[in-house]
Amino acid sequence: MNDVFSQLSYEEKMLMLEKKIFEANNDSVKNTLCFQKFNNSLKKQDYNRSYLELRRVREVFVVDSLIKSDFYWNATLISKLSNERQYANIYYDAYLEYTNDTSESSLILGMLVKSDLDSSELYEFKRKYYYTNNSNLFGCFDELLSYRLKRKWAYVLSSYILPGTGTILTGDVYNGIGSLVTVSGTGYGVYQLAKSKLYLGMGIWGYLFLPRVYLGNIRLTAAKLESLEKKKKSKLADNCEQKMLEFLKNNPIDFRLNE
Repeated sequence: MNDVFSQLSYEEKMLMLEKKIFEANNDSVKNTLCFQKFNNSLKKQDYNRSYLELRRVREVFVVDSLIKSDFYWNATLISKLSNERQYANIYYDAYLEYTNDTSESSLILGMLVKSDLDSSELYEFKRKYYYTNNSNLFGCFDELLSYRLKRKWAYVLSSYILPGTGTILTGDVYNGIGSLVTVSGTGYGVYQLAKSKLYLGMGIWGYLFLPRVYLGNIRLTAAKLESLEKKKKSKLADNCEQKMLEFLKNNPIDFRLNE
C-alpha cells in the first residue's frame, strides 16, 4: 500500500488523504492524516496550502517530542511566510517553551517573528536573551524601532511664524512656496480691504479664508513631517532587510521535514 501511495502524484496523495480524513471516526487518526497533508504541502513547497493545512492540525494529539518540536518550528515559519504575525508568535513561543532551544538559529527566528510585532515584544525578547542583545546583526532593529524625526517642533513653529517655511524645510519646496504665496496673498487682500474701509468684505474674507489657509498650511507641514518620517523609516527597514537577507544566505533557516 505504501509503495502504491509513493507512486501517486502530489495532488492524488492529497486527495487520498482527504478522503481518509473524511472517513476516519477517530480524532487522533484524523489529526495524523491532517499532519501528513501539512508535511506533504511543505515538501512540495505549496506554501499557500500549507498554512490552510496547518490550521487543521491539533498539536495536542502529537505525542512524539521530536515530531512536536519540528511541528512548532514549521508552524512558526509557515505562519511567518503567510504574514500571519500573531500565529507566528504563538507558535514560536510554544516552540521555545517546549524545547528551551536558545541556539543561534532559534533566536534569529525569534527576532524575525518579534520584529513583526510591537516594539515592547522585541525589546523584552532582546533583554531576555544575551545573544540577541549583543549581536550587531540586530542593531538595525533597534535603530528602526527607536527612530524619530528630530526637532519636529521647529518645522511646525516655522510654519506658525512664516507660513510655508516648515513645508519647505521638509523638502517640499513647491508646496511650501505655494503656501507662502497663498497665505501672504490672502493676508494682503485683507489688508487692502481694510485700507479701503471695506470692513464687511474684510471681515468675511478674514474670517472665512485667512484662518483656513493659515491653519491649512500648518496641517500640511504636519502631514509632510509624518510622510518624511515614514520615508526615512522605510529606508531603515530596507537596510535592515538587506542585512538580514545577507545573513540568512550564510545561515539559512529552513523547514524541518522528516522523510
